[in-house]
Amino acid sequence: MTSGTALLLDGSLKADGTIQLDRLPSVRPGRVRITMRPLSASERGDECLPDGPWQDDTVSAPIDLPLSGSFDRVTLRQAHALLPDPPATDEERG
Repeated sequence: MTSGTALLLDGSLKADGTIQLDRLPSVRPGRVRITMRPLSASERGDECLPDGPWQDDTVSAPIDLPLSGSFDRVTLRQAHALLPDPPATDEERG
């Protein structure tokens, strides 16, 4: 890895000030500059609820219920092309 090239690694900051990295960096041993940013709940993989807990036993329907009256029938058809695979992330590239 050349100087000036940034490397993004995740890890944990311990109470004693040491950092435990999730994987070994591809950098020669020596002094480095580290920038830290706390991860959001979604980046940490924590469960994120879209709504707060319900105040009573009622729960809204997770789907839209059909309304009375006229409606348009939906017909399934074969897709012409599939979406491309998403690009690889830095972690997948290694």
